Amino acid sequence: ALIAGGVSRVVAAMQDPNPQVAGRGLYRLQQEGIDVSHGLMMQDAENINKGFLKRMRTGFPFIQLKLGASLDGRTAMANGESQWITSPQARRDVQRLRAQSHAILTSSETVLADDPAMTVRWEELNADTQALYPQENLRQPLRIIIDSQNRVTPEHRIVQQPGETWIARTKEDTREWPEGVRSIMVPEHNGHLDLVVLMM
Repeated sequence: ALIAGGVSRVVAAMQDPNPQVAGRGLYRLQQEGIDVSHGLMMQDAENINKGFLKRMRTGFPFIQLKLGASLDGRTAMANGESQWITSPQARRDVQRLRAQSHAILTSSETVLADDPAMTVRWEELNADTQALYPQENLRQPLRIIIDSQNRVTPEHRIVQQPGETWIARTKEDTREWPEGVRSIMVPEHNGHLDLVVLMM
């Protein structure tokens, strides 16, 4: 379209890191006599494309960790009971991160302790994030549960939510699950579910 449109100059922030196309589009434009330059605001372009760039450069997804912990490093009370230790603002930040993510990863420990839904709750997003993600277009991220011992049940809230849920297992499970729930078998490594294989 740029060539057919008679564009004389193209400025790109960065070359596409996808090895299937890397640099070829810009090269083709140059071959057609278009003045091409790239690198302007490259860091900004990298910042808004972190997930894509990480996948293209390493084969792995871009991962963000959400951890609620007290000053002494605890994530639950001594008896294992869970209670809120994060502020309302931190919980709004969690909703924003979920809205921006393709997938949310959690463990069977969290599911058993908290029975979470792991959904994006639009009404809990701040106004700026709501403007980016209108309620009618809100997409629920894929929910992934690491459950090597098959402890999560079809009755847990996380598997009852709309959208997809994957349960990463090391053992077969024959129970009937709600629609949208998929079991994926993952090999073990050093006695634990292999997270590297899961991420690929």
